[in-house]
Amino acid sequence: MIRTFKEWLEAKLDTDEYRGDIEKATASNTGTPPVTQQKPLVMTKRGGLVGDVTPDAASSGLGTTSMDYNTRVARGKGVEEKIKQAMKDQHGVEIRDSKVGEERTLDRRVIDDVDEGIDGYWNGRDSVQIKYRDTGKDLLFELIKPHKAEMPILPHSDDKPLGGQSLGRDYISKATYYLVLLPNATRTAYTVLKVKTKWVKGLISKALSELAEPRNMRNYPNGVLYRPFVSQMGVTLNPTVDQRSGTPKVVAFVPVTALKSLGDVSKEYPVQLQV
Repeated sequence: MIRTFKEWLEAKLDTDEYRGDIEKATASNTGTPPVTQQKPLVMTKRGGLVGDVTPDAASSGLGTTSMDYNTRVARGKGVEEKIKQAMKDQHGVEIRDSKVGEERTLDRRVIDDVDEGIDGYWNGRDSVQIKYRDTGKDLLFELIKPHKAEMPILPHSDDKPLGGQSLGRDYISKATYYLVLLPNATRTAYTVLKVKTKWVKGLISKALSELAEPRNMRNYPNGVLYRPFVSQMGVTLNPTVDQRSGTPKVVAFVPVTALKSLGDVSKEYPVQLQV
C-alpha cells in the first residue's frame, strides 16, 4: 500500500498517460525552450497533471462537454474553491482543510480527497464532499467500479456488498455530508444543498431494492443491470464507461426532487457566484 504522498505521486506519474501529457506540452518546441513558453502543469484533485490549463482557466465559465477528462477535473477544482469562498463570505461557514486542532498536511489532504472523498470540514468539524455538475440538476454518484456486467447488482449486505461487485469511490466515501451546488432554471443563481451522505446512499439502496423486485426481473433478469434503471423516486442507475480509464462502471443520478424529499435532513444555502 502506498503510504506517502511522494510514493503516491510517483506511481501516478509512472504511466504512459502522464508521460504523454508532458511530451505533448513540449512537442512543439525544439531544444531547451524558454521558461516563458512552458505552460504550468496543474495538479488536479484526483492526482492528474494537466498541461493545457492554468488555475484561472480551470474555473472559467466554459462548458465541459468538449473538455478532456483532466481539464474537466481541474475546472471542478476551481468551482469547488468558489463554493468554499461563497459559503464563507455569504453564510459565515468555513470549509476548512482540517478539523479543529488536527491540521492535515498537503500530502494528507490530497490523498484523503482521492481515497476518502473528503474536500474539507464544515467549520472544522464534519467532513464534507462537494458535488457540482455543469449539466443536469442532480447528484452524480459513482456506485460500482469496475462493473462486472454479467453479475447481478443486489442491495448492500455486509457479507456480499452489492452482490459481490466492486464498490465505487462515492459508495466508500467517508464524508459525512455532501454539499451539492444546484443552479436555477436559467443558471443565474445557485443554491448549496447540504445533505448527509448516508441519506443519499439510502435513496440509492432503495433503488437497488426495487431493481431486485420480481416485477423487474423480466427487464433485468436476476438483477443484471445492462441498461439504465429508474426507481420510483427518480434515481437512475446507469451502466457506463469511465471516460478516463475506459473501465466499466455504474453511476447513479439522484435528482433534486429526491434529495429535497429528505426534508429536515437537508438544508439549503442560497449563494451568489459565477461558475
